[in-house]
Amino acid sequence: MIACISDELFHFVGRSNPDDHEANFKMLCRVLDGGTISHPPHDGTWGQTSYSVDWAGLLRSETLIAPTVTCFCDIPRGALRIHTRKYGEFGLSLSRHHLIKYGARPVSYIPMRHDDWGGAQSGTNILAALEAAYRGLIDELIPKAGEHPGSLSPTQTEAARNLKRTIEKDVLAFIKPYNATLNDDDDKYYYAEREWRKYGNMKFGPADVVGVVVHHDFLERAKEALPDYAEKIWSMPG
Repeated sequence: MIACISDELFHFVGRSNPDDHEANFKMLCRVLDGGTISHPPHDGTWGQTSYSVDWAGLLRSETLIAPTVTCFCDIPRGALRIHTRKYGEFGLSLSRHHLIKYGARPVSYIPMRHDDWGGAQSGTNILAALEAAYRGLIDELIPKAGEHPGSLSPTQTEAARNLKRTIEKDVLAFIKPYNATLNDDDDKYYYAEREWRKYGNMKFGPADVVGVVVHHDFLERAKEALPDYAEKIWSMPG
């Protein structure tokens, strides 16, 4: 039976330059030595659970909400080649169940097509409807609560603000649109990434790490440089 999900979720470190093996090896060593998978500013702490909103941005282009998250992929080892072409061949994996305890969860993928004809259930229209409902909440309900204190009770006002935060933090920040017309191996076919997100950084120790992936030319060098992980280091076929 071919596995379609993995008990380990991977984080690769070479997104900025997947072919720079030397730089990515050094980055992996820093991540493992520091025991932290992090988002900017990479401060070595548990990081922040926060997000920013760009009112000029769009949900369909992922420019409306920017959460402070670390990302992982739910891809079995035997199917990682497509992913490593984009993110390099240096990374580590943690147990899916371990990450869930710290709040990691999969994103919600929404497919879009250039020929979806604008049908009510098309991905493009679903994203537009979600964004319109959110902007309506911001433009109508919450301002009126502030401008006309008697229009909503304190409890209703707080409920509206909680709804806004929940939609931003737990719904919109975990939506991942993608172009469904692209081939599976296209760099921008994001559904193939099987992405999970976790707010804040992810701190770990050697016992928490399931595996360490390196380019095959770095296998022995990695075992020497990372003795605490030597038994967990492996590489994909060249």
